[in-house]
Order: sequence, then C-alpha cells, then structure tokens
Amino acid sequence: MINSNCVTGVIMSRCVVQLLFAMGVICSQGVLASQPHPALNSLIRDTLSNHPLLAAQRASVEAANFGISSARREFLPRPSFSVEQTVYDNDLPGNNPDPLSAVVRVDLPVYTGGRLTGRLDQAKSLENLAKAQWSESRLELSIRVVNAWAGWVGAQLKVQAYLDSMDQHRRLLELVTRRAEQGYSASTDVEFARLRLQSIESELQGAKSQLRSNLAQLKIVSGKAIHESVSVPTELGKIGDALVWLERVQRSGVLVDHAMQNNPSIARVQALLEGAKAEMEIAKSRDWPELTLSAEKRFGGIELVDRIQDDRSRAFLGINTQFGAGFSHRTEQKRLIAEVENTKQLGLAEQRTLIEQIEVDLEALRGAEQKLESLSQALQSSELVLASWERQFLEGRKQWQDLMNAAREKVQLQTQLADVHATIQAAGWRLYLTCEGTDALLAMAEVKADE
Repeated sequence: MINSNCVTGVIMSRCVVQLLFAMGVICSQGVLASQPHPALNSLIRDTLSNHPLLAAQRASVEAANFGISSARREFLPRPSFSVEQTVYDNDLPGNNPDPLSAVVRVDLPVYTGGRLTGRLDQAKSLENLAKAQWSESRLELSIRVVNAWAGWVGAQLKVQAYLDSMDQHRRLLELVTRRAEQGYSASTDVEFARLRLQSIESELQGAKSQLRSNLAQLKIVSGKAIHESVSVPTELGKIGDALVWLERVQRSGVLVDHAMQNNPSIARVQALLEGAKAEMEIAKSRDWPELTLSAEKRFGGIELVDRIQDDRSRAFLGINTQFGAGFSHRTEQKRLIAEVENTKQLGLAEQRTLIEQIEVDLEALRGAEQKLESLSQALQSSELVLASWERQFLEGRKQWQDLMNAAREKVQLQTQLADVHATIQAAGWRLYLTCEGTDALLAMAEVKADE
C-alpha cells in the first residue's frame, strides 16, 4: 500500500490550479472558429468511438456471450436423428438389404461430475476476460491520447515562447545594429545577436516539429485531424477537477483501493484466474463416470434375430468414463494446479506494477508542483533583470553579452515551464484514468458541460 503522507505533498496548491486556468488562447479567434476545438475529453471520446481495436474487441465480447448461451444449453436434452440400413454379405442366399430405418434419440445428462458447470464457469470467465481486455484497451488508448495531448500542450507553449523570444531578439538585433552604425557597439556584438537569433529560430523549428509529431499521434489514435495552428484551449484548467478527486481519495486513504477496483488490468488477471479454476473443475470431473438418460424410437427397422419389424421405443441409462490413456487426466490436473498458481502470481505482479505506476505519477506531480512555483518566480525575476540590464547596457554599465544571456535565460525558463505544464497534464490525467477509469473522466466532462 502507498503511504498516505507521500500523496499529500503532491496535491496542487490553489495558485497552481489558478495558473492552469489562467492559460489563455494563443491564436486568433478566427482560427478557433474555423478549427475543431481539441478538448481532451472530446479527443478521448472520438478515439473510443472510432478505433478499430475496440470494435474488434467488442465483437470478442459478443462472441463470448454466445459462448455462455451455448454452455447453458449443454444442460438441456440433446436430440439426434439418424438413418440406418443393414447390408448383408450378398454371397449368401436370401441376404437382401434391410429397408431403411430411422432413429430418433434424446440424451439427457444426469450427472457429469461438474463438467457442465465447469464449462459454464469457463464461458463466463471468457466473457469477463473479453470485457476486461476491451476496458484495458480503452484505458491504454486514453492514456495514449493523454500523453500526446500533454506533449502537444508543451510543444504549443514552447512554440509561443520561442516566437516571443524571436521578437525580443529581433528588437535587440535592430538595437545593436543601430549602435554599431553609430559607432557605439562593436560589429562582433551584431554577429553575436544574429547568431542568437538563428539559434532561437532553430529551436523554434524543433518545437514545431514536436508539435506536428504530437498532432499526428492524436490524429492517428483518435481519427480526428487537428491543425497545428489551433491554440492551447482553456479546458487545460480542468486538471483541477482531477486534483480535487485526488485530494478526496487521498484523505480517505483509498487511492490504491480505487485502482484495484477500477483498473481493467486487475480485472483481466482475475478473469484469467477464474478461467484457470474453471478448467481445473472440468479436469476434476473426469475422475467420475458420467450418467446419461437416453430414450429412442426406431421406425422401419428389422429386428436382427426374429427378422420382424422393429419399431419399439427404448429408454436406458448410460455410464461413460473419460479417464484418458494411462489415466492422463491426473497429469492434466497437476498441470492445471500449477497454472492456477501461476495466474495468482501474475495477479500479484500486476498489482505491484499498478502501484509502481501510481507512485511514479504521484512523484511527477510532486516535482511539477515544486518546479512550477520556483520557475514562475524565476521567470518574473528574469523579465525584470532583462529590462534592467537593457537600460544599463544603454547607459554603458552592462556588456552586450550580459543582455543576450538574460534574454536566453528568459526563454529557457519559459520552455521549462512548458515542460512542467505538460508533465502536470500527463501525470495528472494518467493518474486519474488509472485509478478511476475512462468512463469517470468522460462523465466528469459531461457534468462540466451541463453546468
């Protein structure tokens, strides 16, 4: 279990959530009006409704439902119909073929040693497994959307930071060029400013490449194209809803319990365990003979001894065993015992993996909270330093390199803040999806829409 104290430090402060809500629109309203709004819940909904993997697994669930229906019908009487004819050796006199005879038969299983019940339990476990795999794929696809969404948020903020920095460096280049023409600055200062501007342009292209890559991932996963000029939406602040949930479940001390109850990976392993146990019951049923009550009616046959018409009805009780060659069913039982134990250990391993994932995302949120506060303060200070050093440069009290370094430090802090915002989006929503599930996130979005 996770120590409750380690989660409390991860909860975002009110100023963090306010900062997220304050992140506004970057592009013009005209762009937003002509492009689909890339809200996270909308992208997840599109992914879950359009992805072919989920369509295939829904078909698997439907097939498993038919398997349950088939297993239940095994308890019912089994009718059969056959047509027979006895043919004798034609070399013997008077051995003409008998007329065709029809046999109608009904077999009812009376006792199977648990085989039919085991098959029904096995069919139910297959249905649970198909549902768990479907839910697991939904979760994995949702997390893929979240990761691409977070990368897109970070890349978009970086692009804007580099665009602002380019404007800043162009202005400084024009400033030092005028001073060089007037003889107040060296030509090397102009080249230095031009070099820094080219460096920012290169970093801008890298951020745009990252932006296009994340948008391509979103398009492939969700099947919905998003133009790279679409801005970071104001829905970014809805991460606060997940953090309110995180604080609530942490206070009640049931964070891991939520994950164990709602995570489909745990349900998948549980379904595998149920299937292994059901298969074990089927194997144990082979230790016992099966009793079958049968009734048949023959039409048109010839009784073999007296050679008279045989149209009698019969009822009898049959006994059948399925021990296997050399009582191999006992060896099969031992194999299945080991299989059950293997599945139990897989379940424990899956639980550890889930707890590890929760711990990693919680630590990421903790680090993001600390970085966000310190970087925000550092960015405010860098803006003041940049303005101050520009004045001091014009007064001859600062070197040109000092001013260039201050401008570079500002854009570096802005890009680091972009990474922090991306981490908050990725870790926060991953944690919510892992512990509460995809449906809870979509339901949260519907409630917000109604409000």
